[in-house]
Amino acid sequence: RARSCGRRALLAAGAFALMTPRLAFASVGAVPLRGRILYALQQAVVRNAGLAVALFFVSAVLTGGWIFFKVNPETGSLGEATYQAYSLLNDIPGADCSATPNALSRLLATSLHITGVFTFAVVLGIVSDGISTKIDSARLSNDRVLETRHTVLLNWGEYTRPVLRQLEAARREGRIKGPVVIIADRDKEEMDAMVRDELDKLQPRAKLSVTTRTGSPSELS
Repeated sequence: RARSCGRRALLAAGAFALMTPRLAFASVGAVPLRGRILYALQQAVVRNAGLAVALFFVSAVLTGGWIFFKVNPETGSLGEATYQAYSLLNDIPGADCSATPNALSRLLATSLHITGVFTFAVVLGIVSDGISTKIDSARLSNDRVLETRHTVLLNWGEYTRPVLRQLEAARREGRIKGPVVIIADRDKEEMDAMVRDELDKLQPRAKLSVTTRTGSPSELS
C-alpha cells in the first residue's frame, strides 16, 4: 500500500509538472489582443520616446494637412494646407485658429493647436527628464577626480566633520583655494548628505567645494 501511494503521488506530481507550462501559456494567451497591442506600444514608447513623439508629430502634420485641404479647398494645394497645419501645431507667429473661413475648419485648426501644445509638453518632459537623469548620474558618479591643488581626506571617521570645518575656515582666510576630495569606504550618497549637513551649519554659508568618492584608500594607485 505504501508503494502504491508513493507511485500515485509521483504520478500526480509528474502530471502537475507537465500541466504547469500549459497553464502558464494559457494564462499568457488569455490576455486580449487589445491588451497585447497596448502593452507593445507602451514598451516601444518607453524605449524610444523621442522617435515616438517625432512620428506622432509628423503623422499629425500630414493628417492635419490632408483633412485641412479637404474641408477647406480654398487653401489652393495640399502643400499649402500641410504648411498651415504645421504652423498651427507649432504655434508659428501669424497662424490663427480663427482665420479659417468655416466652423469645421476652425474646429480642425483648434484641434491642431491643442495637439501642438500637447506635443510640446511631451517633448519638454522628455528633455527635462533626460537632463535630470544626466545630472543625477554626474552627481552619483564614482569616476576619477581630475583636480589640481586639492586637499585629499582619506577615510571617514569621527574627525572628518571637524576637519571640514577647519578647511572651510582656512578657505575663508585664503590659505587653501582648491577643492576637497574625500575617499572612503562608505556610500557616496551618505557621505554627500553628511558633508552637506555639516557645511550647512556654518554661518555664513560655507562655500567649500567637496567631492566624495567611494573606494578603499589603501588601494589607491
